[in-house]
Amino acid sequence: MNAQTWHGHVTTTVLVGCTALALAVTGTTATATAQAQAQPRDLGRQTLAAGDGWASDGTGTTGGAAADAAHVYTVTTWAGFKAALKDGGTAPKIIKVKGTIDANAEGCDSFAAAGYDFDAYLRKYSPENWGYGANLDAEPDDSPEGLRRVSADTQAKAIKASVPANTTIVGLGKNAGFEGASLQITAVDNVIIRNVAFESPSTASRSGTRPTPPSATGTPSTTARWSTGPRTSGWTTTRSPTGSTPTARCPPTSGGSTSSTTASWTSSRARTT
Repeated sequence: MNAQTWHGHVTTTVLVGCTALALAVTGTTATATAQAQAQPRDLGRQTLAAGDGWASDGTGTTGGAAADAAHVYTVTTWAGFKAALKDGGTAPKIIKVKGTIDANAEGCDSFAAAGYDFDAYLRKYSPENWGYGANLDAEPDDSPEGLRRVSADTQAKAIKASVPANTTIVGLGKNAGFEGASLQITAVDNVIIRNVAFESPSTASRSGTRPTPPSATGTPSTTARWSTGPRTSGWTTTRSPTGSTPTARCPPTSGGSTSSTTASWTSSRARTT
């Protein structure tokens, strides 16, 4: 009887102990789950599996998700961003953009070649003096158009940044982005861009600085632009044939073009997602 009672006591003790252990394990698991859920997701480490949309063509898109600690950067300036792109070549890298980075901080005038004059350009190539649809390619280097070409080259070197393969660019918070920048994603693969806004130079949004656009009826206009190709940032001005004069010295550009032949997480909207 005593033995049976003792056995029952032991059994009871063991059961109670197991229950306590189970509760402890359950509590630990719940705590770990809560902590994991409380931690913000790291967009820089996220990838796109194969078969999940056009950007997952082939084996999927990983960007710089495999980057080691030495190749994870947080940048706040255009110079810092370009340096991060170059560091490590095509080794996987994650670049986190904090705040709005201005690639055109010194303004369009800082790109102007010696002797370039905006008003002189407008006078020479206005529709009244030059005609409509004329080709300016044959203009000499010392002409207003020639000086514009030099200025365009200077601007391109300053505001363009080539993105290498195996790179993830991700914005931190709601206000991350680029102003007046042109990201070149050309002939490379495996690039991810997320949560980053692209904006034209800030002067474009100031009162009185936007150039006069062509009329809605399709009236021809002449356009002088500091650009080296479609969808790249440039100093663009438009003059309508009615004689109105644009007031822009640093007009809006397509700043932030991400023309690419590679799979990347981008959207056609101003902000990538």
